[in-house]
Amino acid sequence: IRSRAGVPLALGRSADRRRLGVGLGGIVLRDAAGSVALAPDEAALDTGFHRPEPALRWTDGDAALPTALLARLSGPLMVELQVAATAAYPVAA
Repeated sequence: IRSRAGVPLALGRSADRRRLGVGLGGIVLRDAAGSVALAPDEAALDTGFHRPEPALRWTDGDAALPTALLARLSGPLMVELQVAATAAYPVAA
């Protein structure tokens, strides 16, 4: 899950030193047979994700979906990202 990212401290927004991409309230993976819903506190969300917070989980701008969960699905796949928050992002001049 790639997005722009920024460090709130470096942008003068807050004291948060984390590189924040998007705050996700959930992720739903769908194939022709059904779906798998991932809550923000899903333990398998580790690569490119920060620790879960109440009702959301921030990415670092380059997060990976767990291959073990993707392996449960087959054929064409739809990924639904429930964006709960965004951060201020630097824009190149």
